[in-house]
Amino acid sequence: MSLIAPQGSQQSSTPQCCCNRPALRSLIGRNEAPRRAAAVSRARRARPICPPIWGMRAVLQRVKSASVTVDGQVVSKIGPGLLCLIGVGKDDVAADAEYICRKILNIRLWPNLENRERAFDSNCVDNGYELLLVSQFTLFGRLKGNKLDFSRAMSPLTAKDQYQQFVERVRAAYEGDRVKDGVFGAMMDVELINDGPVTINIDSQER
Repeated sequence: MSLIAPQGSQQSSTPQCCCNRPALRSLIGRNEAPRRAAAVSRARRARPICPPIWGMRAVLQRVKSASVTVDGQVVSKIGPGLLCLIGVGKDDVAADAEYICRKILNIRLWPNLENRERAFDSNCVDNGYELLLVSQFTLFGRLKGNKLDFSRAMSPLTAKDQYQQFVERVRAAYEGDRVKDGVFGAMMDVELINDGPVTINIDSQER
């Protein structure tokens, strides 16, 4: 015996929903997009803003020769190598100095030793060249109108120790007699013959 459902009593096994209609689904999607964008915007504004860190900066110049004169006397000079202007920021720590030291010794600014056509393929150590380090706090200077502000630089008394430690770090990592130095805090006449010219800026916080 078979049972036949009365006419009109059959129901679809799949529930009908207005969301199944393509036009309505598209409309809901368009309305949802602005809400998602607003939520992302609120989340970004809620993120904590970390203050910038001022570590150590260096300006590296590939030179044929360079020298430092103080009060009319030459205190340091080098032949081919790098003249390195070093700025110590107010937040400088050992990791910043280590990074700058490593970059100075390893940055490839000279041609390959065997194939001179391959430019920028050997470093100062590969060539046995010299380094001249010169302290320069003005690397952390910034303009406020037309006036210079050096608040991002480390105070002179603290910076002197940090800079001297940096010089010793470079000497320990390379051949000490090939690393020359200026006079911290002095008025220096710096002369150089820039080879290229090639000048590179390095910031320990931009890694």
